[in-house]
Amino acid sequence: GRPPRGCREAGRRGGPPRGGEPLHLGADVGLRDNVLSLLGCVSAAWLRPAAEAVGGERMGGEPTEPAAVRRFVDKQVLAPPAVALSTTAEEGMHPAEAGRRRDLLAREAANALVVTRVLRLIVLLDRASAGGVGPAGCLFELDASIKSTRRMAIEFSRAYLSAAADVGRLLGSVGLELHAEQTAADEFDYSLSTPEALPAELADGTRLCRMLRAAGQAYGVEVALSGPVRLPAASRLQKIHNVAMAVAAMAAAGVASLTDPSRQHATARKLVDLDGKAALSCLWAFAEDVVSPALAPPARLLREIRRVEQAALPLDGAGGTRQLLLRWAAAVCARRGVRVSDLAASLADGSALCAILSHYLPTLLPVTPAGAARPPARELFAAAAASLGHVPPLFGAGWPSCERAAALGLAHLFARLMDIGAQEAAASSLQHAWRATRAEPGAVLARLLDLPPAPAVARQPAAPRGAGGEEPGSKESARPTCAARKSGPTAPVSQKTRIVAEQARQSAAPIAAALRAARRGAKADEEEARLLSQLESAKAQAAAAKAAEEEAAAARAAAESHAAR
Repeated sequence: GRPPRGCREAGRRGGPPRGGEPLHLGADVGLRDNVLSLLGCVSAAWLRPAAEAVGGERMGGEPTEPAAVRRFVDKQVLAPPAVALSTTAEEGMHPAEAGRRRDLLAREAANALVVTRVLRLIVLLDRASAGGVGPAGCLFELDASIKSTRRMAIEFSRAYLSAAADVGRLLGSVGLELHAEQTAADEFDYSLSTPEALPAELADGTRLCRMLRAAGQAYGVEVALSGPVRLPAASRLQKIHNVAMAVAAMAAAGVASLTDPSRQHATARKLVDLDGKAALSCLWAFAEDVVSPALAPPARLLREIRRVEQAALPLDGAGGTRQLLLRWAAAVCARRGVRVSDLAASLADGSALCAILSHYLPTLLPVTPAGAARPPARELFAAAAASLGHVPPLFGAGWPSCERAAALGLAHLFARLMDIGAQEAAASSLQHAWRATRAEPGAVLARLLDLPPAPAVARQPAAPRGAGGEEPGSKESARPTCAARKSGPTAPVSQKTRIVAEQARQSAAPIAAALRAARRGAKADEEEARLLSQLESAKAQAAAAKAAEEEAAAARAAAESHAAR
């Protein structure tokens, strides 16, 4: 990222004169070098894909080699395009003048294409940075003189376009505002090197504030910083400001040891003075008072302990998250025949951790073949935890026997196991509901048709002949008597309605069976739509038959009433 020296030189010239010949960015090697210096402020990792997108051609070779990227941009973005202009000389114009005008128009067209490519490149870099779709790292070089896409466009327009035009405002008028800007916070290296250098790396408060923001997003904890971080924090006052702001945010998040304002002030002074013990104490307090309860809430721990121990009495959660985690681990391991009495020595060999995994996920740990040597329990748990994810390696071989670290690791393990259990319970509920629905297609079909369930029809004995010798089903027997006229036509109508409903169910049953078969076929969508339309048609026919029967019943009732009068 060399400073764009050519921009300042072109700026002193005031840009191209309006009445003179325009700058030829495609053919002028010096101007092209100045534009390359301007674009060189962008990191090579970002400039290469943008140039490939604008130029329409992929670049081969090393992806982050600055010299290769510079040559590729020169070839694909700034190369003079072939512009063919068909102009004819006007009447009375000398052929030499016509040729000069043709060359001038071709130069202006080529210059316009190059300017369009450069502006497209700048807009593409801005959109990629705002959308977070670019490569890792900063957009601009750390030692670049320009670290804003808007300023880059303005410098380009001042040097190579009309001095009176504000290209940033022109782009904003068409909805292409440029907002990408690289600040000192973006360039700061937040990584930690070694545990010995931790006090010095936390002294300015920058990494501490970044850690609090990341923890709030990862664990769902509300961490509110009172103001922006001062970068670079060169003076002691700036460091105290950053550290005091981080300590106040930790106290507000729930760290019990930092509730006193005088304690906060003293802790901030110690951290700035490179006090390693105070730094570790502050970090562990945040992990124990904020992170662990967020991963393993006491109420959730109590419910799980009650389920594992099958205890009917209410449990006492006054011991804190660490004691509840110990009781949970002891209750689970007791079902597997492993005794857990503390969070340091009992978890050292890894057998208790493997027992916890076997209780919740029996198929996660590998089965050792007969006659083969069983790997150490610690290695089995490390491999299983890595496959689970979201469980930090706090039980590694190099980690000391620390109850705080073990409690934090158990909190992560508890949260992960509970999440997996909730997912499996949801999947099991969906499977049971689906199987119950598939096992009773008649009930689903009745709900689709909005019909009452079909009653159980028992076989009745043959009725005797009537008094006049007529059959019970003949017209004479179907003639209503005086008692039937008084009781009304309710019984025959409801019987016929049930018959119509049963016929509708019988006609829709093969449609439902075909629908299930169509779902398993290759053309399930088209077949399903056709069968659903038939199902809706059968539903409409059943509703129409029911309405017609009700109208007929009403007409018969009216006729009987009229006859009675």
